[in-house]
Amino acid sequence: MGGQSIVYLGEAPSGERMVVKTLHARTAAETEALQRFLRKSEIARSVAAFCKARVIDAGIAGGAAYLVSKYVRGPSLGKLVTREGPRTGGGRC
Repeated sequence: MGGQSIVYLGEAPSGERMVVKTLHARTAAETEALQRFLRKSEIARSVAAFCKARVIDAGIAGGAAYLVSKYVRGPSLGKLVTREGPRTGGGRC
């Protein structure tokens, strides 16, 4: 989703940290970008839980597309790849 979205760190009523990803307003107006965001949200839901952060919810509210997932503490994937190189073992997930 890259430069087309904004990511926020939030907190659930239970106190658990969550990540909320939304499309930039300028991108959300593009039908194709919105469909791509929602399709990727569905794909993220289907990936095994041990391979990525668990998706809690996704959809559209107040005209804004969003994805909520569990927060996983650690470096960003971009920083990890820069520091250690591309990840391997994609067949495990």
